[in-house]
Amino acid sequence: MSLPKFLRSYSRRKLVLLLFLLALLLAGALPRYLRGNWSNTDLPQTDSLPRLRFIAEAGVTLSNWETAYQQRSSLGSGEWLFQEMQAVDRDKLGDFPADFYLMLRPQTANDLQPQVEWTDIKLFIKNLHLPPDRVEETPLTIDSYRQLEFSIPGEGEGDATATARFFRAWTPFQTYAVVEWYAWPEGGHYSIDRWFWAERRARLAGDRVPWAAVAIFIPIEPLGEIEEVEPFARFLAKKVHIALQSKSWQK
Repeated sequence: MSLPKFLRSYSRRKLVLLLFLLALLLAGALPRYLRGNWSNTDLPQTDSLPRLRFIAEAGVTLSNWETAYQQRSSLGSGEWLFQEMQAVDRDKLGDFPADFYLMLRPQTANDLQPQVEWTDIKLFIKNLHLPPDRVEETPLTIDSYRQLEFSIPGEGEGDATATARFFRAWTPFQTYAVVEWYAWPEGGHYSIDRWFWAERRARLAGDRVPWAAVAIFIPIEPLGEIEEVEPFARFLAKKVHIALQSKSWQK
């Protein structure tokens, strides 16, 4: 039996009101957060900070990979840790690249929010092949944007899912398949607002959502198609995320 007309109208008015209130919340809370004005009064403590600070200095270790070079770099949004990774047993990789680059920017303060500008990554790509005084001269092209999903172990039954941004970036010197995302316990996403809402839910329970910004650069053939290394990119992203879980977020 259908509802009377006045009840249907009342229900629609309630729905419109709820949507209006939600719009006000989005128009107020999220922009304040993105501008860095989000209130941090009485923040619960992030228990993972000591481990995240260690990662910010020492990086991560991955089975079958060794760190050939490591350096902390100051970019637009803050300090990143750069690791050049080389495969120990290259034969296991088949036709996939034997080297890749990893950048990490973990949370290092209780009130530090993931306001990372992914333009940092573009600047880093330019810096790979030219001295700083010539970086602005280097053209950079980015295309082939898509999402890259991968599974990670969850606390309950089954796996959780993280969603990274996957794209091609190239200069006159090198072409890369790039993976970038914010990693946190039980998930991850390349969009800041996904972490924002996860953090809001956690705060209601008196908890926090520690995070780390991650970027992976896989060298490919000049103007090569990233589809060819997509399985490898997913494999590396999952491997790095699990390493962060085991080193940073386990209590």
